Amino acid sequence: MTTRLQTRTRRLWILVVGFFLIAFPTVRSAQACGGFFCDRPGSGGQLPIAQSAENVLFVLDKDPQTNLGRVEAHIQIIYTGAADQFSWVVPVTATPTLDVGKDVLFDRLEPATRPRYQLNFSVMGNCQGFGGGTEDSFLPACGGSSASSNAGAQLPSGDASAVDMPSVQVLFRGNVGPYDSAVIKSDDPTALEVWLNANGYFVSTDASRIIADYVAAKSSFVALRLRQGQDTSAIQPIVLRFAADEGCLPLKLTAIAATPDVRINVWVLGSGRAVPINYAEIGLNFAKLDWFNGGKNYDQILGQAADEAGGNAFAVEDAQDAAGLTPLFDISPTVVANLRIQPNPGAYLTRLFGLGFTPQGALLQVLRQDLPLPAALAAMGVTESDYYQNIYKFAFSPSGPDAGAGDNFDAQKLTDDLNQAVFLPLEAFAPLFENHRKLTRLATFISPDEMNTDPIFITSSDLPDVSPNHLVSATILCGNGTFDICHAPVRLQTDDGAQIVYPVAAGAPATCSPQMQATYDRGDLDNLPGSTVGFARSADSDGTISVDNRAAIAAALTKHNANVMTTASAAAGGGAACSVTGRSRHSALPIVALGVLAWAARRRRRRNR
Repeated sequence: MTTRLQTRTRRLWILVVGFFLIAFPTVRSAQACGGFFCDRPGSGGQLPIAQSAENVLFVLDKDPQTNLGRVEAHIQIIYTGAADQFSWVVPVTATPTLDVGKDVLFDRLEPATRPRYQLNFSVMGNCQGFGGGTEDSFLPACGGSSASSNAGAQLPSGDASAVDMPSVQVLFRGNVGPYDSAVIKSDDPTALEVWLNANGYFVSTDASRIIADYVAAKSSFVALRLRQGQDTSAIQPIVLRFAADEGCLPLKLTAIAATPDVRINVWVLGSGRAVPINYAEIGLNFAKLDWFNGGKNYDQILGQAADEAGGNAFAVEDAQDAAGLTPLFDISPTVVANLRIQPNPGAYLTRLFGLGFTPQGALLQVLRQDLPLPAALAAMGVTESDYYQNIYKFAFSPSGPDAGAGDNFDAQKLTDDLNQAVFLPLEAFAPLFENHRKLTRLATFISPDEMNTDPIFITSSDLPDVSPNHLVSATILCGNGTFDICHAPVRLQTDDGAQIVYPVAAGAPATCSPQMQATYDRGDLDNLPGSTVGFARSADSDGTISVDNRAAIAAALTKHNANVMTTASAAAGGGAACSVTGRSRHSALPIVALGVLAWAARRRRRRNR
């Protein structure tokens, strides 16, 4: 079976176009929301592209004049390919207005809301060779995150001057930013397909069957193509605004051209925490997380948990007061002025990245223009990410291969360009967060065969916030001189109360030193369920429990921990288990702190490679 890591690697070469989310009408029995149509098949009949992930922000609120529900959907579109081949089609349940958004919205929103996993180390007991122990924390937190990306589909071009079919209503036709845009509607699915084909939008047999369902539901269709003379660098998110009460993630059409295990990230701004009402909401089993490696197996756990709920499930990764995120979109004139006077690229990027920016999206485009990766460094295998995040190494190290890094650096021009492309557009998003009470981030992995229902999102005022920050207490159990700090088991207590004991992995060097990096054996933890509990949510209550693995997880952890401590006792000559878990004597020694800090530093270096 293809692993999710392989899927993520495949994203480097797949042709991608992000797809969108829209909202549903209130009559749920007839609901169907759309996706986008796949590309024309190649000579072998296979679709040449597939989508692997999506990013969309929903804004759910009320029209102040009518008090009816309205939706604003920001849909990120990422595409690689020929400009004349780009096009995008999606059904909508109400006639929308169209606008152009900014990728920088997601550049700021995604890192700020992604889950983070942190370890806080302490020592319990008396460690061999180092004297007394402590329960004080020595280690700075080490962390990790779940990744997000964007993917989609490509369409062939057609004759831009094609005439409208008589049985197709063209509700809107015109230029919206870089796009030649149309909103169309028809009571005849055949006529609608004829219009799409005549205007350069390929419709496959599978898509044709689904289109008929949307036509029967009286849907309109939004169609976008790049205008003549525009290249793919002009592609920006599309913004749809229309009347609706609920947000809907369109998956049925997506299944036509999707990779296994598509990652989906949904953000919802609204009056309360967002919940899926026709998918399960799942809680993840953090006892299974690889805490010692920055949560690198998070995506696997998320996908497994979704599968345990039947494939139709979302985890809430973050739910917080929206106003707390407004600083993400406020770049003060003082900050801009300070950037203008930075003397060199290293100082500039250190300050820029210190503001929480990362070299991606619109910001990366500006860096490519004003501070490009030198060709000589690219030929040496240096990546853009390594160059921008470690530019001191290349531009200013006496022994480093400067290769022209930072030549002709102009801080004022770079700042002016960033101001236009990044800083000023950010300010327009601040009111969205100021005027809505909660922001929720939901995520899942889903495969094409599971895309049989379009998930619907509403808000609930009764559910608690969810923090993306997960801090775990990691206690090194030396006992009463039973182990040295390099060979002692470690007990973790997760933020949901679960306790897990890890032995040091077999093969550790017999001699302990402050520079030794301990590794731990996960034992049978990978056999645990991925989810703790799943809920079928409703608008006015917690809903009902649909999945419950809590008792099974608790029993498995009890057995796992007992086995670890029995093995530790035997390895120490018997009788050690009680002393290992005994109370700390609280006598910290600097050498213990030195060893743990060295361990943390080595871990940070490994993560930064």
